[in-house]
Amino acid sequence: MNLQTELNFRGVQETSRIAYHENKEGKSNMVKLIVSLVSRGFCTILHLEEASGMKPNCVSGRVNDAMKAGLIRYEGTIHYKGMKRKKIVMA
Repeated sequence: MNLQTELNFRGVQETSRIAYHENKEGKSNMVKLIVSLVSRGFCTILHLEEASGMKPNCVSGRVNDAMKAGLIRYEGTIHYKGMKRKKIVMA
């Protein structure tokens, strides 16, 4: 059985699930970085991408993890680089 093409659980490939669980420490460090940046005033996904140097999908995932942990939350919107964006604040 080819794990990449045949195993699929609720839309997530098994290889993705394995990779996610194998790198918990690295993800924890990235969540800490995101929370630290939010506490210093970086308040949009794009701000966080630029400040951290992380790729957009990584930033979004770690923001979601931090929100699930109750560390940060969305509150209103802000205009940044000509667009209205969700504002991220400390919870």
